[in-house]
Amino acid sequence: MISPLPAVAHRPSELCEIEGQDDAISDLLDSMKQKRLNPVLLFSGSSGSGKTSGALALAKAVQCEQYNFVERRCCNACEGCQQKVPMYLRHFDCAATPVSQGTLNLLITKSQMSPSFCKVCITLFEEVHAWSLGDQRKLLVPLERRFAANQLMIFTTTDPNRLIPPLRSRMLEFRFKPLQAVETLSVLRRVATQMQLDLD
Repeated sequence: MISPLPAVAHRPSELCEIEGQDDAISDLLDSMKQKRLNPVLLFSGSSGSGKTSGALALAKAVQCEQYNFVERRCCNACEGCQQKVPMYLRHFDCAATPVSQGTLNLLITKSQMSPSFCKVCITLFEEVHAWSLGDQRKLLVPLERRFAANQLMIFTTTDPNRLIPPLRSRMLEFRFKPLQAVETLSVLRRVATQMQLDLD
């Protein structure tokens, strides 16, 4: 059996564990607390800045019925927290393959049909800039539809300038800053502790 990479196996699972992105996380939590979270989000930033980790942690947070906004942690006791990630999250890697209009329409239609056991149904599109201009245009009409209250779509990109302006304008962007050395060291120490390694 192949062990997952440490970056995957020890990925942050809570928003409070995302290093160096306090501004973005604070804005997200404020919107979530006020129940005004935009249904289409764009997380932009360099590789390793925490975009995917932030998206997955947010996906978990919006399921929680007793979320602790002070500690930025899920209660891990309610029905929403007990659900396994695949039950409420659809993950799509845009860099893997181009997408047909039919496939895209089906994917977005499915994202609007949240299962009864999920509080919010999330669709995560990673590296959306990898799509051609034509593929990006296919998103325009679907994103103009009225979104259900239980639907959330999150896009990530390392190069937001490669997104066509009409597409980017349909998303609320959160910029993830490159980690500073002290923040990177903090991440390494947390992972080393989990792996029972001595960095000293």
